[in-house]
Amino acid sequence: MRLLLIIILSQFFSLYVAAQKTFKVKGSIIESVVPVKVFLLYKNGQAPDSTILKDGKFAFKGKISKPFKTTIYTQEINSTEKYPKREYLDLYVEEGLLAITAFKSLKNAVVKGGSLQKEYNELQDSLLWIKQSYDHLSALIRTNEIDDTTRKRLRASYKPFYSLFDAVENRFITNHPSSIVSWDIVANRGIIIDPDKLEPVFNLLSEELKQQPAALDLKQRIETAKKLRIGNPAIEFSSNTPDGVPVSLSSFKGKYVLIDFWASWCAPCRAENPNMVKAYNSLKDKNFEIFGVSLDDKKDSWLKAVEEDKLPWVQVSDLKGFNTVAKTYGIRAIPQNLLLDPQGKIIGINLRGETLTEEVKKRMGL
Repeated sequence: MRLLLIIILSQFFSLYVAAQKTFKVKGSIIESVVPVKVFLLYKNGQAPDSTILKDGKFAFKGKISKPFKTTIYTQEINSTEKYPKREYLDLYVEEGLLAITAFKSLKNAVVKGGSLQKEYNELQDSLLWIKQSYDHLSALIRTNEIDDTTRKRLRASYKPFYSLFDAVENRFITNHPSSIVSWDIVANRGIIIDPDKLEPVFNLLSEELKQQPAALDLKQRIETAKKLRIGNPAIEFSSNTPDGVPVSLSSFKGKYVLIDFWASWCAPCRAENPNMVKAYNSLKDKNFEIFGVSLDDKKDSWLKAVEEDKLPWVQVSDLKGFNTVAKTYGIRAIPQNLLLDPQGKIIGINLRGETLTEEVKKRMGL
């Protein structure tokens, strides 16, 4: 029996090894200005590989069971900055060799590899003129040579770029419905879901891709998001205050309530909190409340952030991260919020920024 078990395990191990494929990444950064370390990230939680750029060259190799999208980045070695300068490059690792050639910076890298990388290059070439125009606009907005009125007007010009990005990517998905590159585009848009925009694009994917576990999960989240459209009732839930007292969403019925999904470790959430406080102080006497739902898993960190940011409204958390209320609402990224009317219907989604107070007032009819 023991011998049989050993034979079975040996065969299983042989099949596993056979399923693993070898990849190599070789790169050169010609005339690199400063000493840098090069990192290769993995998407499965595995620790990144790293190496020193030597004589302008670097290399990685390893085993993979299937192709995947990854990121290579460089970081200055001798920098005295708290956050040393980094440059990033996205690419697709497949069986075989991936060659990267850059001049001084990864920003202008040329990548040659397998079929997925070829498709990704095609997509990036299509997006290039939009990115260059976008970067030009961003540089203009950052300059000190324009006044605040002009800067505000130029910021309004960002919106058409997002539509252009989407249009080019949608065309790529239509032409490559079975490509992993297409799936990655759709999955990236699924971080914060607008079902009216995402579902038609999801449906462009091949049936084979749509039956993958990750795609089935995204499909379910799209269905959840459809239930949370403006005009629909919010999904009932209950969670505990720091003192362990359960508070239900329905207990706020009769008031305008902003459900705020956040966490102490979320830098954008913490940056948004002053806007939340401003809105709360301005509207708390006008039948308005904020219901804070923390996605923390450490109580001390949660309470410390509440105290530091001076958040006076009701706070709840099950201290289980994204696995409780957030899962019910299909949330994979924060900050996110929903504004409800006194009947519990959704009248606003993801209202934030310096205009938060005015946006809430507008939806309250004030």
